[in-house]
Amino acid sequence: MKFTKDSLRYWENQIFKNKYKYKGKVRNSGTYCSKIMYEGKRVTFNLKTGNKAKAAVLAKEIYLHIQLNGYEETVKKYKSNGEKKNESPTVGAFLKEIRDKANLRAETLYTYEKKFRRLVAEACGVKISGPRVGSGNQAIKEKVHEVKLSDLTPTKVAAWKKKFVSEAVDQEEKLRKINTVNSIIRNSRSLFTAKNLIFVASEFNGSASMKDQATTRKLKGNLVIPHDPFEDIILDTLPIRKYDSEKQGINLVKIFKAARDELKEQLSELYKVFLLSSCAGLRRSEIDWLRWENIDFEQSKLSIQVSEEYQLKTNTSAGYVNIDDHLVKELKILKDDSMSKFVVMTNDIGVVGRKPGSYRCGYLFKQLCTWLRGQGVKAQKPIHSLRQEAISRINEVYGIHAASSFARHSDIRITSQVYVENRKKTVIDTSEFLGDSEDEDSIKDGTNN
Repeated sequence: MKFTKDSLRYWENQIFKNKYKYKGKVRNSGTYCSKIMYEGKRVTFNLKTGNKAKAAVLAKEIYLHIQLNGYEETVKKYKSNGEKKNESPTVGAFLKEIRDKANLRAETLYTYEKKFRRLVAEACGVKISGPRVGSGNQAIKEKVHEVKLSDLTPTKVAAWKKKFVSEAVDQEEKLRKINTVNSIIRNSRSLFTAKNLIFVASEFNGSASMKDQATTRKLKGNLVIPHDPFEDIILDTLPIRKYDSEKQGINLVKIFKAARDELKEQLSELYKVFLLSSCAGLRRSEIDWLRWENIDFEQSKLSIQVSEEYQLKTNTSAGYVNIDDHLVKELKILKDDSMSKFVVMTNDIGVVGRKPGSYRCGYLFKQLCTWLRGQGVKAQKPIHSLRQEAISRINEVYGIHAASSFARHSDIRITSQVYVENRKKTVIDTSEFLGDSEDEDSIKDGTNN
């Protein structure tokens, strides 16, 4: 029996579920779709339900609407934001939608994109030749952007992860590689959270909704993302790398003497960076945009606040850092020779803009790292180690709570587990049990009190 297009029975037979390939198997999406022909155009509508009866009702409604109101009005009403659904998005299309619609800080987005492109290139076997800077870097990006998002499967991610770590030549390199893999996966995976996909995807892993913490949210974008590339991907655990001054080659007394002799007069901008990291415990990003107006010379403190150029790492990063009179005196002398509103002066005095992922004082940071390595510092991040040393010294004198406040950490466990070196020798006094007795006989007799 044939049914007319204005009957539910007709649409119950016409609606279907899209198919996609996952882990080598063809699967159906979780929601029904309908295809409607109108004036030579075949349009697919996601009915956004897995209930066949409800889907048929909506398919009939869309059909009648398009007959009465036309193609444009129907698409505007029944397709997400009036946009045509992209059922086979590329990496480039995905990143563009994230860039346009996800609420991410520029710095954060830059990091996520960079890590994700590397993952796609290496896991999907994108062939790269020629230089990796300038136009060569742009050519690599374009190749990666052409990869279909559906090609990045959990199987490929797992294989890449295993191969990358297996190429380590010793245990130390293996730990570094695991750390790199964890960072790449953690940052890339963040792009696929409900918070970031809400206005980007119309369907994710066969569903038109995603759970964001305790709430299930309906997806409102136009990209069909067939699967979660990180499903069942588990990060390897690593031992906590607690700060170790000896292992990292930090002898602050020796380094300070060299800094006064070699940096103060000839390389004063490097000297400023050195002072702010080793005496005030500032992060590189905080040093980068610190202004002279943020230093209260009368109250002996620095103010770390959000500004037009600088976004805080976390909300707890804001606050004051107390500094001693010697550092105040040193900074006053350095301020007299400064021609910039920023504490650390760069070659481009009037330029405050920069690209995400770069520092205004980036070249100075590199120079100081090189100089510190010349002083015997072995740390992978020498300037960061100076911050750790400053925090450790606060802990040594004032305790862990003061050290965490000085560091402006959101959780005291971060300070305790990673940043501070325990320099107080804590032992159980065993003299009562293991010490030499003055008179063993008297102890036996109970006469020695």
